Amino acid sequence: MVQREYYCFACGLPVSGIDNTSFPGINATDAERARGLLTDLAGSIANISEAFSLRPDPKNIVWLDYSQYYQKYRDFHQNEFSWFYKDDWKIRPSLTLNLGVRWEFYGVPYEGNGLMAAPVGGSNGLFGLTGSGFADWYKPGIRGSLTTVEFVGK
Repeated sequence: MVQREYYCFACGLPVSGIDNTSFPGINATDAERARGLLTDLAGSIANISEAFSLRPDPKNIVWLDYSQYYQKYRDFHQNEFSWFYKDDWKIRPSLTLNLGVRWEFYGVPYEGNGLMAAPVGGSNGLFGLTGSGFADWYKPGIRGSLTTVEFVGK
């Protein structure tokens, strides 16, 4: 920060890295209860006794129990970054001009070993056959069959 009698210039650069290996408020019994509910509602299999994975080392292929692999290799990451510049000018004793610019970046959360699901085609895969974005959902001024007025009678 640079400060003079009628002028002040400040800038900042906070940087933080968040590496979280757990979800607060969810314990093992909650996860097991949710898994059981999903099994009942979906009519799917009760459990997976073995799973084959090429992570984290594709050259050393090992059969692992899914419950051990799940707890051992979850590695969540999210990157964020921001900076700011700020100027204060004291034009008169009763008037100060404050100007500033702030930029923030919040990265997409990801799992370091690639164990997260993603739709095929990226974010456009969320829409499927209905289009490639929210722009196709509502178009004012275009009349379709639902907005047609018809008179029925003799």
